Amino acid sequence: MGKALLERIDIEELIQHYYAGKSTTDLTKLYKCSKWAIDNAKSILQKAGRIQFRGQPPAGAGILGRIPDFTKGKALKKQINEMYNIDWEIKTSTRMADKDKGFTVGMLVADAHNPEIHLPSFNIALQVAEDINPDIFIDLGDICDYKSISPHVRRNGQVKQMSEITLQLENDAVNKYLDCWGARLSKECVKELFDSNHTAWVKKFLEKNPSLQCDALDPIKAWHLKERGFKFHGRNKIVKRGKVSYCHGDLQYSSSSAYPALTLMQKYVHHNFICGHFHILQRILSARAMDKQPYEGCVIPALCKRGQDYTECRPAPVVNGFALIYYLSNGTFFLQPHVVKEKKCIVNGKLYKG
Repeated sequence: MGKALLERIDIEELIQHYYAGKSTTDLTKLYKCSKWAIDNAKSILQKAGRIQFRGQPPAGAGILGRIPDFTKGKALKKQINEMYNIDWEIKTSTRMADKDKGFTVGMLVADAHNPEIHLPSFNIALQVAEDINPDIFIDLGDICDYKSISPHVRRNGQVKQMSEITLQLENDAVNKYLDCWGARLSKECVKELFDSNHTAWVKKFLEKNPSLQCDALDPIKAWHLKERGFKFHGRNKIVKRGKVSYCHGDLQYSSSSAYPALTLMQKYVHHNFICGHFHILQRILSARAMDKQPYEGCVIPALCKRGQDYTECRPAPVVNGFALIYYLSNGTFFLQPHVVKEKKCIVNGKLYKG
């Protein structure tokens, strides 16, 4: 195969193309033959000593064979520019003023599970919010643990009855949590909160105990969300902002998957997305030839301090942290998850301590 190719082409021309950096794919197009024919032809020439192996550049060809000789001094810039078409005019970057920065800043948190919050991570997130002054604040859900009515907390096979003291404590913790954010977010900041599986327990509880309906069991009223300016997204809601979609993450099939980011991308969103729910950090890019750009999916870290009672048997530990997202005017986004380790986190070159 390679021998037949060498008989019909100019061997010296092939050698020149080889040392000029032409790839096997380039040569197959040039000589209209298969990849195997090119590889066999190169092997024949290498054995005959006509060309060197890739790791052995020909004499006088420079330190890497196809790289210009770096001893030529003044001619170096011209040689490299001609060979690689590099623009050597380096443009200095400019930093826009805050009033015209050209992008929108968002802060993303998830799974605080009040009162089971991880205070070091929460304190760091608050400090970061003070520094960056986000334009958008999104809490992806499970803001309250609701252990007081949890269907997972059982005694003798029966769901434990709601404790008014415990429910009050949980609501107080959530309100204090929201107060802390409110003191650091500007009035212009867009604030959003997602419904989640823990909040959904309230509905299930009231279906079995309709006589216990009260404001304390209404998240919107108990946490004063309207007064705080929060938009509350309903159960299993997928909300698109720019070129990325948000959801809590507890959609069907995703919870049983070892790779929830991939499962959510393939079964539900089919688009860039960000979620919480899993108390881990997981990020995935899906690049296909048919896609103009790769899709990005991310499960962001949690603000709770431990796995819940019913998830302690799971192998994945809790990953604490939060995420920042930057939007350009056309909806393009840049996501930066931040993990808190040993009560510390580095954001934008600054060390924060919780």
